[in-house]
Amino acid sequence: MYFQIAMLCACLGTLIAFVPKIDVWVVKYRLAVTALWLSILVGICRLLAIWATSGTVLTKNALLFVYNWGKAALFFLVAWLTVLLVKSMVKDSNLSAPFKRMAGRIMKTTIWAAAITCASFYLMVTIGKSKNAKEMEDFFVQSGYPASLNYVIIMVECFFSIGLILHTRLRTGLLSAIVLLFVMLGAIFTHVRNGDPLEASYDAFTQLLVLCFLIILFLVEKKYRKANG
Repeated sequence: MYFQIAMLCACLGTLIAFVPKIDVWVVKYRLAVTALWLSILVGICRLLAIWATSGTVLTKNALLFVYNWGKAALFFLVAWLTVLLVKSMVKDSNLSAPFKRMAGRIMKTTIWAAAITCASFYLMVTIGKSKNAKEMEDFFVQSGYPASLNYVIIMVECFFSIGLILHTRLRTGLLSAIVLLFVMLGAIFTHVRNGDPLEASYDAFTQLLVLCFLIILFLVEKKYRKANG
């Protein structure tokens, strides 16, 4: 259910961005900051839920509740802000200097929110795969791959997740997002080929969506930097 809610929120955020009109850039920036804090919150909640012991079921359920609904709100904000930034770059190339600076701050904050969301997911996946290494090896073998591919993918995911986080310094975000997108497409392909239920691909679909937003944001940022020296 939470997967469908997150996808619905992303669609709503995208659609509402086309409805005129929130012109107050300060409001947009504050919502971008909200998205950033939400990304940190959902990451912490998910991490704590993984570490929660079996004796703290209520606590674990509460953490997962905050994680799932926080992620839905985050998807709405990231989708909405991404579309608004694309529109501002396409239509508002003649923004005055203060508004251009504000647009840059919104873009940077939104990128941070999406990058943290993406990178924290791969951190959780790495923890999960490490705790269930034998099961993951068996899954890869049953899927027709060598067991060692599991560890190659873990390293690729960790390496390029760091690339997302280091984007503001090294400009590695676009390449990292594209590589991770193909990894997620591979995961979905494997589940489909194996005849696994759709639920098995929910996490991959979720990451695919976030990575698509990130790629769009990185491309818009590149255009913004080019236009503003």
